[in-house]
Amino acid sequence: MVGASPGGIRLSELAATLGLKSPAVCHIVNTLAAAGVLHREGGRIELGEWIDELAERKRSSLLDRAGGVELLRLFRELPHRCFACFGVPRRDGLFWALQVRSDRPGVLSRPDIILSPFTSAAGLMDAAMRDAAFFEALESIRSFSEHGIRFWESRERYHAFLGEARERGYVVCPFDTGVQCKMAVPVFNRAGTYRAIVGCGISAAAAASDPESKDIVLKSLKATALRLREVL
Repeated sequence: MVGASPGGIRLSELAATLGLKSPAVCHIVNTLAAAGVLHREGGRIELGEWIDELAERKRSSLLDRAGGVELLRLFRELPHRCFACFGVPRRDGLFWALQVRSDRPGVLSRPDIILSPFTSAAGLMDAAMRDAAFFEALESIRSFSEHGIRFWESRERYHAFLGEARERGYVVCPFDTGVQCKMAVPVFNRAGTYRAIVGCGISAAAAASDPESKDIVLKSLKATALRLREVL
């Protein structure tokens, strides 16, 4: 009832709908507000942060399960495969949630770390999807002057790279190119909201000898992102 009322509902309206006296409803509302289920402001009652957190946990759980299934499928499709990874955006960066590696091809592992927004393909793709507020907050966690400048000549060059990645819809990591070719694409839900990153790495030497491999990898990554979109 509260959630179905845009802008919230007044206590008197809630009491009348429930057929209860206002003092009784007020006691219930205060109890639920203390638990974060409801929120009272300006004489109106709205859903609290706990409901939002519960909904987000449900979405994250669904995304995590779907990500695992699709990551294993992606890994099987990759030529010259080294790894495939799946990450979800958080306030402090891209959380590396799942990984499949060539030494354990059928096993999902959980690195549970925040990827660098300056050097990893997945981290760079995530950074390309973020707004100015993210980079302002990032300065207190991983400042560009300490963590980014050694890889990028300037902030301008870094943000130009992110802008190009955002426009084309994928990242090919410009670092460690002699070892692995690393790529990543964003995942959107059906409403067009950015929700995750899917990435992978293939042998750089094998990729150099097989010119079509990068196109095959990019096609597989994009197909994975589209399949995930349908379940979000």
